[in-house]
Amino acid sequence: MVERSGREVTLEGLAGRTLVVDFIFTTCAGPCPIMSAGMAELQSALEGTDVLLVSVTVDPETDTLEVLSEYAERYQADPQRWLFLRGDPEAVGELAASVSLALQRDPGADVGFQVSHSTRLVVVDGEGRVRGYYDGTTAAGREQAAARARWLESR
Repeated sequence: MVERSGREVTLEGLAGRTLVVDFIFTTCAGPCPIMSAGMAELQSALEGTDVLLVSVTVDPETDTLEVLSEYAERYQADPQRWLFLRGDPEAVGELAASVSLALQRDPGADVGFQVSHSTRLVVVDGEGRVRGYYDGTTAAGREQAAARARWLESR
């Protein structure tokens, strides 16, 4: 996949890092703004750790690198600690499936509703194993994700 900066990001390149991953899209009329605001909270809550936040767009046709960069700025995303990734639709679908998250495209739907996707945060350990799923739309879910990520970092 490609990060908003234009650099390629691979799973191998993320090895050894604890990740908190979510799936969003910038024109979402549903939960994505809540999830992104929550990731911004996690960025603050996890300051001083090596935990990496990763937001993957589920609408790469619309979410160009420029659009993702503007979206990231809106949430004051630190480019060293919070990545925004895009890949071809097949790769995004495979990634979502690999962590057991739902993703369904409806190209005929109105803007803001063209993709249905999970709102869970996925915490992944440094070996690439999923270590927890948390509600990305609630403060309690984000607190649990942060606690799990901190615990993984302390090991």
